[in-house]
Amino acid sequence: MTGAGHVLILAGRFDPTCDLVVEELNRRAVPVFRADMAEFPLRLTLAASLSGSRWHGTLANDRRTLDLASVRSVYYRRPTHPKFPEQMGAEARKVAEREARWGFGGLLTALPCRWLPPPGKAADAEYKPRQLRAAAEVGLSVPRTLITNCPDAAEDFAESLDGGPVIYKPFFPVRGTVRGKTAAVYASIIDPGDLPHADIASTAHMFQEWVPKAYEVRLTAVDGQIFAGRDPRRLGGRPHRLAQRLRQPYLPGL
Repeated sequence: MTGAGHVLILAGRFDPTCDLVVEELNRRAVPVFRADMAEFPLRLTLAASLSGSRWHGTLANDRRTLDLASVRSVYYRRPTHPKFPEQMGAEARKVAEREARWGFGGLLTALPCRWLPPPGKAADAEYKPRQLRAAAEVGLSVPRTLITNCPDAAEDFAESLDGGPVIYKPFFPVRGTVRGKTAAVYASIIDPGDLPHADIASTAHMFQEWVPKAYEVRLTAVDGQIFAGRDPRRLGGRPHRLAQRLRQPYLPGL
């Protein structure tokens, strides 16, 4: 990798994949500044002003200071949300969260550098209904899917699968604390006999048919190139030639 400048990495503190990226950048002698949005504003300080047509200033934590003008690219990998003082009231917290998103986040998107992934496309890609449509458009097989807040519709969908397993999948990672212990909701097989369930009416839910698998594939698209591999937690990390199944005209949109 050539060229001067820092790579700004925005990611959670514990992220093994991000750790590998940092290791490789260090091997290539590329300067890196890694931070998590959760550090702002208590442990991450921002000061920037507009001079001419560019923003100039610094981003600093208790370890290092980054000159914003030196940022050559940003690697955005699911940083956690900003954290505010515990004593802050609920209404003040809402305002602070909104201002952090549009102020701090907005400033970073205004830097004249490359992003991986681009901010707009990264946000679009978080929508599972959009993911499924895109997969179908490029010729991939997708499972039968229902999105609903109607308990009876969920029951009808389960019956349409002729007794096959039904999957419930949250639209976004669900993590929290229950009785003082960390809890999370993952994609789960549910018993069709539990449908309909009154709680389905409380919000949008996604149900899918169960598709048996031999392994999982992790696919990354960068500048028209496809990188695919088996999930190493399954049957090893041998490369998988999934790219051949994708129609080339769609690649620039990934």
